[in-house]
Amino acid sequence: MICFAAFISIILPVALIFLPSPKKTEITIGKVRIEVTEARSVANKIVGLIGKKNCEKGNAMLFRFLFPSRKIFWTVGMQFPINIFWIREGRIIAVSKNIPPGTRYISSPDRIDAALEACPNFYRKNKLPDSGKITY
Repeated sequence: MICFAAFISIILPVALIFLPSPKKTEITIGKVRIEVTEARSVANKIVGLIGKKNCEKGNAMLFRFLFPSRKIFWTVGMQFPINIFWIREGRIIAVSKNIPPGTRYISSPDRIDAALEACPNFYRKNKLPDSGKITY
């Protein structure tokens, strides 16, 4: 039990510091090329866009997962509504639009291997399609 407590209190926080931080990357949806932030660690995926102050800067975050499965997202702590693009095998299978801040659970409609959180302004400004191919 002491070893487990030491792991949780000392080793785990130190390890989190060295996990990959989010990075800017370009993706293409249909014929639209956009820059997004990719969440590359579990910690990045848990936080997502929480803490971003506004939606005007075109915030969008890509989440990629190792295995397709149903995913649950939340907007607790967010300052603005979001759209979530649900992606499987390089195709948008659905879009959940204008999810308000404070939503406790929003579930993917089916198994997915990626998702893109985007501000509604980002969605409109870039004229993103609701379906189609997506490349990373």
